[in-house]
Amino acid sequence: MNIRSREITVINNIFIKVIQPYKYYCIIDFEATNDSDPFRPGYGRSDYPSEIIQFPAVLIDSSNNSIVAEFNRYVRPSRNPILTNHILTLTHISQEQVNNADRFIVVLREFEDWLSNYSQKPFDNVCFVTDGQYDFGRILEKECYASNISKPS
Repeated sequence: MNIRSREITVINNIFIKVIQPYKYYCIIDFEATNDSDPFRPGYGRSDYPSEIIQFPAVLIDSSNNSIVAEFNRYVRPSRNPILTNHILTLTHISQEQVNNADRFIVVLREFEDWLSNYSQKPFDNVCFVTDGQYDFGRILEKECYASNISKPS
């Protein structure tokens, strides 16, 4: 099945119309702080209070795979406001960029407002895409919990 197309496909002399249930793909790849110092006691522990420091998204039209819009905001961390040298080097995000940014809850609302220009809540016609379970399954959940808000569904 070719999810990038709404064209008719022929398989074994049977015509199959591929139906794409989503009008848009919203690709998100958070950048976040982490416990990056392998010499620190407890390195790599899952309870480290990672925080989102960049919230980028690209909205793609599923019918033609074209970019519809882009969203990119930096986020000011509150639990560990000083970025480590490792994170500065890895992400190329500066301390000044996060110092001048809004908190996560504000950026999340800005993102929802931005997405509302193309789709209405609850965003049923949008398929959210990440490169793994970390972005939505761990870091977004931690940020929402720390901000005392529900994780977007």
